[in-house]
Amino acid sequence: MTTSLRWAVAVLAALLVVALLVWARGEDHHRGDDVGALARVPSVAAGR
Repeated sequence: MTTSLRWAVAVLAALLVVALLVWARGEDHHRGDDVGALARVPSVAAGR
């Protein structure tokens, strides 16, 4: 197996893993800006 073929297989495998992770998350996942959006007090000021 040549070096370029090994790189091609590695890149395709990485793309497959990323595609499967995106597919597994689906459309009903929470985004980072939604987390804590309903909190009354910011978590930094909660301990004061």
